[in-house]
Amino acid sequence: MKYQKLFLIIRLFAGIVFLLSGIAKAIDTTGFGKLIVQYGFENFQFLAPIIIFAEIAAGICLLLSIYTKQVSLLSLLMVAVFTIVYAYSFFSGKVEDCGCFGKITMLQMSPLVTFIRNGLLLCILFFVWRYAQNATISRLKLLTIASLLIASAFIIGFNLDWKKVKRPSIHPLYQRAVKETILPQLTQLSPDSTYLVYIFAYRCESCWDTFENIKRYEEEAIADRLVVFAAGEDKNNEFKNYFQPDFPIQETDEQTLSNLIRVTPTLLYIQKDSIRHIIQGSLPTTYFFRKNYLNSN
Repeated sequence: MKYQKLFLIIRLFAGIVFLLSGIAKAIDTTGFGKLIVQYGFENFQFLAPIIIFAEIAAGICLLLSIYTKQVSLLSLLMVAVFTIVYAYSFFSGKVEDCGCFGKITMLQMSPLVTFIRNGLLLCILFFVWRYAQNATISRLKLLTIASLLIASAFIIGFNLDWKKVKRPSIHPLYQRAVKETILPQLTQLSPDSTYLVYIFAYRCESCWDTFENIKRYEEEAIADRLVVFAAGEDKNNEFKNYFQPDFPIQETDEQTLSNLIRVTPTLLYIQKDSIRHIIQGSLPTTYFFRKNYLNSN
């Protein structure tokens, strides 16, 4: 082959990328299922373990040169679909980090870099598909890939909570009157005003990630008033010293807040004394919040 050395390097690189991506997701299979929900495809949570298994299988096949032509084509299609889904969710304001490498924070990239990386990966996979020649598969290779895939399936299953990988029902607070919740016991709300109620826990890492957006919501006056509840204790004022919020944070215990929500962080948008919108997990920017939530009222 004319490009034999280049082909080998590129094939191994593509295999490592898929294998690393799959293993990183397998460490927290349930978390990847939740990410699919954040993407806006809650009906497809059940695909989380299948996607992870497919990525690991593709990585192993590319590394061991097993059915390289077919696997590279399927991998190319997979990356193309992932890129389209990520673009849709990103420009809809649902996600910023693609979650391609699970919880490995050192591999997290900005949206621009993610699009560039996926574009390069598509080119690489096309090159592999174009010049791949299926070789005879030895019994040792088949035994190796079978053993690795069995181990991968075990890891994926071990880190999967099936109770959480299901289609979520309508949130119990959706369209509920404020007086039917414990909110009146925690703060005073006027039926003539709009409110953003942000509920988080100091020990929640994703809450720290979303707090800058909350500050922007306050600065741009998304609602008449921002109300913030925090569960736990801000030891040595670490949280407040880091973010320096110019609005009060009402601290309470986790047991009290558990009577209101089940996930932190959670943002409630209240209008006309009713909870109109509920956002759990990552928060959209102010632009997409106005576009996707306020304009729908």
